Amino acid sequence: MSMEEIYRERIVRIAQTVLQGRRPRSIGYNARIPTHGPELHDPVVRLHTSGGGWCIGWARLDRGQAQGLLGRTLGELFRLPEGALEEGRPVDLPLWDLAARLLGLPLYRLLGARGSREVETYDGSIYIDDLNADEARTRQIFAEEVQSGQKHGYRNFKVKVGRGARWMPPAQGLARDILVVEAVRQAAGPQAKVLIDANMGNTLNSALELLEGCAGAGIYWFESPLPRTPP
Repeated sequence: MSMEEIYRERIVRIAQTVLQGRRPRSIGYNARIPTHGPELHDPVVRLHTSGGGWCIGWARLDRGQAQGLLGRTLGELFRLPEGALEEGRPVDLPLWDLAARLLGLPLYRLLGARGSREVETYDGSIYIDDLNADEARTRQIFAEEVQSGQKHGYRNFKVKVGRGARWMPPAQGLARDILVVEAVRQAAGPQAKVLIDANMGNTLNSALELLEGCAGAGIYWFESPLPRTPP
């Protein structure tokens, strides 16, 4: 199919389900949301098109949003190379899968096929589990959590920070974030990649202070440091 033919494909059916799973342990807070618990719930949609195409991917749709997508062409929702347009953003990930399938390509090739085909994994379950703990207990908690991840084969770890956004006074929260990142680095070892995620819980100043305070930990990336601002 040509790209113009692909853009004329219409969404004719939408199915949604929720994948449920259970974590090895219960996990706590992030910068904005209280305890996440031991269970996982991920919404997944499957789109079908007028020409028999289909795709699948993570998306959270209510009934009204799904009805608004029915009958729309792919070109009204998605354009290469940018991806989903405004009205297609609720199903951005499935639309990438759809475009690749209609082109007869694996998605990695549609995205450019650059770099390694091997993907490093990390344990993303290092949450804010220490709000009522003293410093010694905090270090113990995160050493145990790293050990739990290592038992499941993980060597890299993403750490939730941003305690000062809701759960602690800002200065106290920042100091605890730094202590936790240092504890994870010590437990994970020098070869591990240590990532941090603030869930938009920092200001520019506190994000910079956090990076300075964690300089010795060798942060690999800093996810969602600042609140979203309107376009």
